[in-house]
Amino acid sequence: MLIPEPKRVRLSGGHTPVFRGLSIAGGEALEPRDMLRRKLWDRPELDSGQGFPIRVLPPEPTPSGADEALFREQGYRLTVEAGQVLLRCAAREALGYGLATLKQLLEAADGGWRLPLGDILDWPSIGRRSLSNCLTWYSGYGRIGFDMQLFGYAEWSEFLNTCADLKLNQLNLCIYGYWPFPMPQYPESEFRDVRVRLYNPEVGGPLETTFTHPNLADEFLSRLLDDAHRLGMKLYAYMGLNSYSGGYPCVRRDKRMVLPAGSPYINDFDRLCFSKPENRQYLKDCIRRVVQLGFDGIDFEESEEASWFCDCPDCRRTYLVGGATPSDAMFQASFTLFREVYDLVKAENPDCVVGLRAFRQEPLIKSPEEMEKIRAAVPEDVVFFWSPGLYVPDSEFHKWIDTFGRHRIVGRDTESNGISACFGRLIRTFRSNGLRCASEPLQQYIEEDIRQHREAARLGVAGSNGFLFEWYGFFLHLMVHANYPWGGEMDPDAFCAACCDHLYGADGPTVLRVLRQMLTIHESQLNLFPQYLPFAAHKVTAEDLPRIQEAQEQVGGMVADLQALLDKLERAGADRPRRAHIRKLLLACRRNAVLYEMARLDLALLEERDPARRRPLLLELDRYNDEDFRLVRENFFDVYPMETTGIRSCMIPCHELRRVIHNELEPEAADDEMIYLGVEALGWL
Repeated sequence: MLIPEPKRVRLSGGHTPVFRGLSIAGGEALEPRDMLRRKLWDRPELDSGQGFPIRVLPPEPTPSGADEALFREQGYRLTVEAGQVLLRCAAREALGYGLATLKQLLEAADGGWRLPLGDILDWPSIGRRSLSNCLTWYSGYGRIGFDMQLFGYAEWSEFLNTCADLKLNQLNLCIYGYWPFPMPQYPESEFRDVRVRLYNPEVGGPLETTFTHPNLADEFLSRLLDDAHRLGMKLYAYMGLNSYSGGYPCVRRDKRMVLPAGSPYINDFDRLCFSKPENRQYLKDCIRRVVQLGFDGIDFEESEEASWFCDCPDCRRTYLVGGATPSDAMFQASFTLFREVYDLVKAENPDCVVGLRAFRQEPLIKSPEEMEKIRAAVPEDVVFFWSPGLYVPDSEFHKWIDTFGRHRIVGRDTESNGISACFGRLIRTFRSNGLRCASEPLQQYIEEDIRQHREAARLGVAGSNGFLFEWYGFFLHLMVHANYPWGGEMDPDAFCAACCDHLYGADGPTVLRVLRQMLTIHESQLNLFPQYLPFAAHKVTAEDLPRIQEAQEQVGGMVADLQALLDKLERAGADRPRRAHIRKLLLACRRNAVLYEMARLDLALLEERDPARRRPLLLELDRYNDEDFRLVRENFFDVYPMETTGIRSCMIPCHELRRVIHNELEPEAADDEMIYLGVEALGWL
């Protein structure tokens, strides 16, 4: 299985002789030795400069059905003969893709390696195949960070090379929260020495300390940019236009938007007041600094919060006049600022691409007048990292293509992993993973990502944008975002099975069975929990008991199978990501086993009204909640609430559930201050 799927493959049977090294010659302008060394990052024993020869030759004529410019930039022909490999390509990026395919063809044999004989002609259907990842994600606001938000250079390098091997050619690094790089004019906005609580196993409780982002502790971003460019990849900053822009709104609460009197909303900290000149200057200074760091582009995201707008006198006079709705005010304010920011970016670096994730508010089906309003507001070279794909007919995507052109569409609503990453480190990949997922109001699942990617590739838009905010345990998302924008046509079920086989060989079916059968119940789905997670809105009901019973019968076998696989991988010295994926799935299954018991107790409490009979149920639920948190704190770094915004928030729901349980058990010592479900949910509450 080659990922992504090549356009044309012909294997003739037979193999090369066994070899122990590779050499490369020809195409000197493409610096082939450097590229081969980079592509052998995880096979250093082959990087000898001697051995089985690879010859780089001029490119093939553009094949029928391929875009000529795209084929010359990224297309290649790889021919494996008995005594040599011929790699025909015109550009360095294409050279990297041919070598990536060659590496996937390698077979271990007799203490060395061999290649199957054959011929591959390949090129992508979409030119820019990007992933949205995280340097920070609400960091300092409601969490420290997790997964790649805690990576240093070594881990980011490993991830970058993994993406390049899958022929992805752009990373959009999310920068939401305190800045993860120096901001000399506003040092208070940096993610440096921010007060946090960590679990201290020496005392069995929290430890108060401070945290500094890895890139501020030991700068690696400049090296990562250089590595990406040498691999033919681009790095973009993915940041709010005026939302979670550094730590400034946390430190300077007087600069925030003003909530209207009596507003039911609580999140006044994601946006700065547009009417304060010092706020606009702060945003411009910070954006200029981001451009100076050397990013190839910036993807600006408009805040989705359009249910209310700043109620200060200046904003009311400027934006909320003539019956303007909060959504109208947001549009006017955001795109007045955007034009200024656009001019600033282009003045600083004319080659820096400017993109948008915007216009996602209702109505999703835009009228011709609304489309014209958007077209007039956005400069003609700005690209769109979001375009419609969920909750609307296909004709809406065609409308965006017709209005803006294929060359400006570089992403769709393929955000299922961004939603999965909100589940407090649990796993949800498929619709089969949750309670009545087919009827959930939000339908962000991997199946929908695949559907949208396939349509985008068929229509030949300029780019794709798949979310990967959490990598460990979610390797299928990475492979989906690589395969289908390239032009892969494999049936989705068969592709997911092939991905598991690709990573875990004979154990692949076991891994896929776990991923598909796993039932994930988020703690907020308990009826006792006073909030709801917008991405898992269904509360547990009696009709869910058969599914929960089935899951309880399956989970023990899942745990045993995953533990056996993890032991096998560790004995074999498997690479760190493969082990990390299985470790994450194993932990999720262990937590799920606890959560199934909690769901049963919750349903019993839903029926029981007698305080005396409720007490033992509550105590038992509290015990299971403590066990859930024990598993969390022993395996994850960031597990306690933060209060820097003035609102207690934590993506781990155990703390809020404990508060609710103890308030009923000990009403005389009640804690009435809610601990909200992570900053990402606050815009909905």
